[in-house]
Amino acid sequence: MNFLRAAGRLRVLLDPRLLMLPWRLRTRRTGDRFHPLGSPQDVELRRFLQHRHVPRFDRDRLPLLVDAHDRILWIPGVEISEIARLQLNTRRTIELIAGCG
Repeated sequence: MNFLRAAGRLRVLLDPRLLMLPWRLRTRRTGDRFHPLGSPQDVELRRFLQHRHVPRFDRDRLPLLVDAHDRILWIPGVEISEIARLQLNTRRTIELIAGCG
């Protein structure tokens, strides 16, 4: 079973050893880049959201979870970043759940 798929789009498991703290939420900025899960390279966030058919009026309101280096780790409801995926040797995880409303 693929645990990333089982987690759902509003729940994510992260390995705190791999990602620089503090983590914070912010909205998108001009020039943001995102490394989608399973992709060999990062892409412009704007193009990624267009490709995923996120409505234009929602793109500026999406929360982005970023690390201390301002790298996008997770777009709740859309995708986790390749840099944030769990590794085979992951022993501890932090679970984050996004809510609506």
